[in-house]
Amino acid sequence: MWEPSLTLACKICDLFDLALSEIFALETNNLFPQKIEEKGDIMDRDLMPWSPFRGLGELHREIDRFFDDSFASTSASNIRVPAMNIHEKGNEFVIDVAVPGYKEDEIDIEVGDDYLTLKGEKQKEAEDKDKKFHRKEFAYGSFERTVAFPVLVDDEKVTADLSDGTLRIVIPKKEPVKPKVRKIKVVKK
Repeated sequence: MWEPSLTLACKICDLFDLALSEIFALETNNLFPQKIEEKGDIMDRDLMPWSPFRGLGELHREIDRFFDDSFASTSASNIRVPAMNIHEKGNEFVIDVAVPGYKEDEIDIEVGDDYLTLKGEKQKEAEDKDKKFHRKEFAYGSFERTVAFPVLVDDEKVTADLSDGTLRIVIPKKEPVKPKVRKIKVVKK
């Protein structure tokens, strides 16, 4: 018989706001209280319209969070997206990205009117038959991250430099275009 791990059981308890003993209860009436709370009022379950989709959004987020937390790994085959800091400085956005070990030719940056996409690929080194690894933790593979900006950016003036494992990208904001106003002369017909 399959039994869930304690971690999974605790996550389920948190998700459904139940005690651990209720998760393993054999009687289903212990799992679902007869009264539920909605907008501060107590409403009988029989009177409330049933919807199969109620709570699915929150359930989806909790399940995603559970699997993200549970399967986080540092194995060599698992490459993570690089950490980044984004801040505004005057009339530009500055993005600092942690890309230790990457070379300039392993990073690709694309800029649109209001977004930036950063891609990177770290190739596996050629196998050396003379090496006997005791531990192999370097990550290889590719990543892609897209950043959306709240305003239009000037894609012609973007700069990027790589120094000491940190990629700095400076993206100037586009000057807002003032609407063109044209006077129209009214003529009598």
